[in-house]
Amino acid sequence: MLRPDAALAVLDLIDIEGKLVTGDSLHCNRKMAQKIVEKGGDYCLSLKGNQESLLSDARALFGAIEASHPTSTAENVGHGRVEKRVATVVEAPGIAEHHEFEGLKAFGRIVAIRTIDGKVETARSRRRNASSCCRARCIPRPCSPAGASISAASRTACIGAST
Repeated sequence: MLRPDAALAVLDLIDIEGKLVTGDSLHCNRKMAQKIVEKGGDYCLSLKGNQESLLSDARALFGAIEASHPTSTAENVGHGRVEKRVATVVEAPGIAEHHEFEGLKAFGRIVAIRTIDGKVETARSRRRNASSCCRARCIPRPCSPAGASISAASRTACIGAST
């Protein structure tokens, strides 16, 4: 894992125009988002407690969505286990300006639950509720085919995400 300052230096060395840059919560910061956007890229960065105010806004948006909000569900079965993942994307109008977070358009969340022989594993070990802050051009709509995006002006192919 690259430290944030090292990751910024690496971005200066590579061409990311039209590419999707992903990163963990260590790299979810204003400088990283700004650098990626300046170089013509898109991003999907894990969002955790290191961006407390941004995470709070993301949680509020997810809390306000209706039960009918589109989601995408995937299930993997194998070796006596079933892992179900439910992905949700919500647009975040005005959040980028409020937090001075360049290019932020949406938040994504994946909730994963693993069951073994019909029993849910402990929440501590397998239940995940990860959020990401994302630039919209690269975020697939939850119920659309792979590669579909929120913005019709998409130039970045969506390759999916996992947590």
